[in-house]
Amino acid sequence: MSSQPSTDPAGESASAQPEKRVTWAELFFDLVFVPIYWAWVGTSIHANTHDVDNPADRFGIFAVGLCALFMALAAPAAFADRGVLFGAAYYGARLLLAISTSPRAP
Repeated sequence: MSSQPSTDPAGESASAQPEKRVTWAELFFDLVFVPIYWAWVGTSIHANTHDVDNPADRFGIFAVGLCALFMALAAPAAFADRGVLFGAAYYGARLLLAISTSPRAP
């Protein structure tokens, strides 16, 4: 067995490489795109598992769509001056989905 330090395919020592940091682009993707995606997933699951052919559920779906519109408008500046709008729209979408999927009295 060799006592030499391990090397990567490029021939550099593994211990000489700097630690990889998360970039702002990765954070933007994680924190902005993923909430918009989960709002869409929640709406799709709700529409596929419940009877949504009634006024209350139709209103809820359009309201979640409006929240998604606000998230999309706020996304380019979600880390700047539109962060509150983005957060409020996401919270509103999740709250509407929670209300629409909660059991109702017959």
